[in-house]
Amino acid sequence: MKTSDSYPFHNRQITPWYAASAICWTLMIVMLGIFCFSLVGISVARSEAAYHGYLWVPATLCTVSGAVALLMAWRLIRRRFRRKGGQAID
Repeated sequence: MKTSDSYPFHNRQITPWYAASAICWTLMIVMLGIFCFSLVGISVARSEAAYHGYLWVPATLCTVSGAVALLMAWRLIRRRFRRKGGQAID
């Protein structure tokens, strides 16, 4: 009779779909696009006097998208350099 220790795939950690590397890369690229879009929105809001009151919208969008992109980059960097048994985990 085999024990659960003889099956190494039972001991692997399951990564949720939202934490997969492909999802992180996609989300980071989309957030960088939104970040650039919000920078353009900030420049337009600053140049047009009628839009000065709405400067908070692209500024908030810039802050949130930048923070999410940085968090995704941090997650990918941490995952790349985490060591398990001397090997990098991909």
